Amino acid sequence: MDPAAEGQVIPERYGDLHNLVPVCIDLAVGKWKLNRRKIHAITAVREAGKTLISGTEYTPDLVNAEFTIGVTPVLQPSTVYYFVLESDYTINGTDYLGFGWGTDGGIYTGGTCYFIDGAGAWSDQSKDIQFRVYAKETLDGPEIRIIDNWVWGAWNYNAYLRKAAAQTRLAQSFTTPAAGGPWYLSRIQVEAKATGTPSTSRTTLMSILSAYNPTEVQVGVKSYRMENYTGEANRAYFPQRGAATDLTVDIEGIETSGGALMTNVADIIQDIQANILDGDADALNAADLVALKAARTETLALNLDTETDYEPLVNKLETGQLWKYIPLLDGTIGLKYAASGEPAGTPHYRDEHFVSFRMRRVWSSIYERVKIKYAQDGGSGEFLVQEAEAIAAKYLYRNQRTLEVETFLTDAASALLLAQDYLGTSTSGARKQYLSQPMVVVEFELAVGLGWELLPAMKVKLTRERAMSATGALAGVLFYVLDVQKNGSSGAVTVTAILDATTY
Repeated sequence: MDPAAEGQVIPERYGDLHNLVPVCIDLAVGKWKLNRRKIHAITAVREAGKTLISGTEYTPDLVNAEFTIGVTPVLQPSTVYYFVLESDYTINGTDYLGFGWGTDGGIYTGGTCYFIDGAGAWSDQSKDIQFRVYAKETLDGPEIRIIDNWVWGAWNYNAYLRKAAAQTRLAQSFTTPAAGGPWYLSRIQVEAKATGTPSTSRTTLMSILSAYNPTEVQVGVKSYRMENYTGEANRAYFPQRGAATDLTVDIEGIETSGGALMTNVADIIQDIQANILDGDADALNAADLVALKAARTETLALNLDTETDYEPLVNKLETGQLWKYIPLLDGTIGLKYAASGEPAGTPHYRDEHFVSFRMRRVWSSIYERVKIKYAQDGGSGEFLVQEAEAIAAKYLYRNQRTLEVETFLTDAASALLLAQDYLGTSTSGARKQYLSQPMVVVEFELAVGLGWELLPAMKVKLTRERAMSATGALAGVLFYVLDVQKNGSSGAVTVTAILDATTY
């Protein structure tokens, strides 16, 4: 294990996440960890900004939320190796690559060129490809040239790659120096020229073998895709993979039980309850869970890569989608959300139900602008921002305050709608908060036996003959419950609620 990873929290990740930094858990084989549990997909692996090819340059393991990128080929002194060139363009006899080939066969005495046919048979050509080998004595050390078989003017482009079935691959053997080493291979340079028009989207790679007979034995990982130059040198760079490798990864995180990507707030809360908190999944009120899932369909992405208390996590989810996480009297946990209009069964209280009643306006709740932070980058931690503005706050109340809310939302449209919901400026918003106007707050105590069913985020209708309204009365006006205090000994219930409409 990379010592730098010791003691780190194994992350839990939900949704479509970008630029995550994986943890190396096995330096010897190049294995990296992304999540504690199975993930849906690895969508990109980048090394120093270069995107690697799945199955060729890295091997995903979604069940264990890991991937393996192998290790840099290490060359020992006084040892024969073979570099093998392969490409994926179609064999047609007219469009192919030719590599610089010695005319006398006697310039380089440390190896020879081979043609490899489609059946994997190697044939010795008694000549050499023009090449140079560069390596490092340490992964973070300077690059040096350890073999130079580069002589100008004595070469033809007769080592053909994929011109015919007898030349599906090319190989060149070489012998490392006796002095020095071992070396971390960094690149091999060859001379290439295109004949005809081999596909410009071709993928040409180079691998290093320590043996080819009776079976091929690969050393380290294959090179990156070679630069598709024509008429000049081609360079095959080998990944430099060690403890300090610069890797970033994009993933799709934890799945639902049906195998789909989990992005809904209700699914995520249920998964956290059962699989992170080791709690009882049935503790979440089943009806509330279904209702919340239907009401809050925005796509979320959570990157839980540090030890985070559950309360701040829930607070961010609540403020980011306007709902409440409430312990219920039956022992389950309720999930109550703000909704527009009057839900069925809304309680209605009148003058005879109130023991006390107070109504006031709160001017400190007015904001000119709400900024919603969304789509947090897993590498830099930076958010994208969408904002909405209510100019009434500025021109009517001379208030230019800004509210910033961090969320787990992933798309701009959802973030903008949430900002408008906070200010009440959206015509389609389903959960308006009206922060652009003074908040009308009522505080009342109900007669014994009433209000025990009330919970935060529920709606109540209030009728009050003497109230601070335009007409001096309330008649079935809808309010949104903020807080409920229940006294078990006296039976009293004290409620704080805010007006759920801009006018009454």
